Amino acid sequence: MRKIQMKKLLFLFALVVFLGLGLSFRSDRVPFFVREDSPKPFPIRLELLQPLKANADNWGFVRQSATWARGNSLFMDELIAGIRKTFPAGSTANITLANQNFNGQSYTLRLKLNSGNVSYQPSTLGSAASYTNFFELRSSSDNQPALQLFFDDDPRNASGDGAVLVYQLSRLDPTQWAGATAIIESYVVQPVITGFSNQGLIQTYSWKGPLGADALGQDVDTGRVILEEMDNRTVFCFKSVVSFHGTTDLVPINAGTQALGYGHNQGLCPGAGKEYYKLAYSQKLDGSLNVTAKAGLEQTTITSGQAITCNSTVSQFVNFTPAYGLFNFNGFVSEGVAANAIPSDFIQATRVDGLYDRVGTVGKSSATTSPTVSSWDTLTKAYIDSITISFANVP
Repeated sequence: MRKIQMKKLLFLFALVVFLGLGLSFRSDRVPFFVREDSPKPFPIRLELLQPLKANADNWGFVRQSATWARGNSLFMDELIAGIRKTFPAGSTANITLANQNFNGQSYTLRLKLNSGNVSYQPSTLGSAASYTNFFELRSSSDNQPALQLFFDDDPRNASGDGAVLVYQLSRLDPTQWAGATAIIESYVVQPVITGFSNQGLIQTYSWKGPLGADALGQDVDTGRVILEEMDNRTVFCFKSVVSFHGTTDLVPINAGTQALGYGHNQGLCPGAGKEYYKLAYSQKLDGSLNVTAKAGLEQTTITSGQAITCNSTVSQFVNFTPAYGLFNFNGFVSEGVAANAIPSDFIQATRVDGLYDRVGTVGKSSATTSPTVSSWDTLTKAYIDSITISFANVP
């Protein structure tokens, strides 16, 4: 029983960090960046950026990850729609407003529309992109950026550069998010990819640093989440890797776990070295929104196609292979499902395996012709380890 419970907890943990992120594109059935019901100009709802909470119950955890990701999208949607109600597309503006209060914090607000292109280099590109519009909140106390949004007039246009949201939770609410010092980047673009004529919008989440004040949040090092609309926006595809330092107690240390090689300050894998959670899933965007997922955990490496858990000894305790997890709109359905036992109304294993096999590789990045020099689909160990996110210095 203990083995089963631990297996389920760690499988859910992988899903905790990632699974709901796929819902951000279309779970509310509103096309991305086409919000027409923003309640007021300049809606700045910082609560939409609420991060994951590591002390939630298992499936409440998944819902929170969905809320976090969907919140990023809705934040951009509502802010851009609110700006457009006051300044229609093509308008020119260059505004600075000091001492603006949001969530009890004071910021300087800046808005630049068609007032000279603003450069920013997303972590997904080899060179800077040029955006026609820019929004920023800077902390009044030290004049340092807390949130920046770069966007073109039509982020879905393949000839443009899309949109990028960059923010630091600990600056947006130092009391509630004191430990979440990571700078998070949410990047959206419509790529052109050779061999994928049905490629839709892609969205990446990238970060470097802790996502919370608890042991789990503080152990996070870097992360990259990749979301794709496919098949004329009827299928949603998801891949991700999150790296952990592996230097804190994330598994209870007792006689049972010690017999499997666990010791204090070793994270989720026994022994030393960074740990990498890997996840891929496909979701139908019609009907029941069913999800088929596959996950893995490795230490010191990221291996394409491997759903393994550190080593064979630990596989006795928590094992991702060779099973799949099934979810629907209401949440968890079952886990430990064999490939030939996946119901017909779920995405089948072959498609999920194809996604999962791209983890540890450059994926579609090498076939992307626009944007050029793009690494949006790259999930190699070297790339994950090298992720850095920073704010832009916009004059």
